[in-house]
Amino acid sequence: NAEQQALKEKEKGSWTQLSHAEKVALYRLQFHETFAEMNRRSNEWKTVMGGVFFFFGFTALLIWWQRVYVFPKKPVTLTDEWKAQQLQRILDM
Repeated sequence: NAEQQALKEKEKGSWTQLSHAEKVALYRLQFHETFAEMNRRSNEWKTVMGGVFFFFGFTALLIWWQRVYVFPKKPVTLTDEWKAQQLQRILDM
């Protein structure tokens, strides 16, 4: 870039002759970011948390679907009525 080359030539001279904007432009040519810009927080955590919650929700839906449509019904031996009758049979022995 012609502007950048001219600024680089001007840099070789006295820095007191450079304006503030030219000094900032030279800094940007060398470093691209200020220290504050380099250390600012990113918003990547929002994307990560969104992905985590999406997969939690998907997993919950998958578990619900399996309980409703895949897993067999509970056996009759687990009902309270059956357990009470079983206890009565044991006590009657």
